[in-house]
Amino acid sequence: MKLNLKKQYGQLIPYSNEDKEKLDRLKDGAIYEIDIKDADMRTVTQNRAIHLWCDMLANTMNSQNMIIQDVIKLNTKWDMLKVKEMIFKPVVKSLYTKDSTTKLNKDEFELIIDTVIRALSYKGVEDIPDFPDRKSLEFENKKEIKC
Repeated sequence: MKLNLKKQYGQLIPYSNEDKEKLDRLKDGAIYEIDIKDADMRTVTQNRAIHLWCDMLANTMNSQNMIIQDVIKLNTKWDMLKVKEMIFKPVVKSLYTKDSTTKLNKDEFELIIDTVIRALSYKGVEDIPDFPDRKSLEFENKKEIKC
């Protein structure tokens, strides 16, 4: 079971209602071992930011009628997963030789984002969205909850 926890005021609390439900299903009084492999790994918030930004980039390129062929020679529209798999992950692999965004450290994001922006600008993509900050993510989270 995957459970997202947030550290707040020195306590670990469930990150979402879904995480609270998972936590509530655990046996009371039992001891559970948590293995944090790397404290410098990207956070859930950074992961959500990657997905939001990739979605924003896809919308930007689609609104400019840029099909994938214009950037990497395929004739199809962009979506979040295509941006992540065809642009974001190759940059990650090129810069850090990591094959997964889950292996990124917090301090590696700035160079990745700058590299993607520079490459897209070179290809003629205009009005590239800024990488989401916490307020953008909180707004997106509130939109998801209302749906």
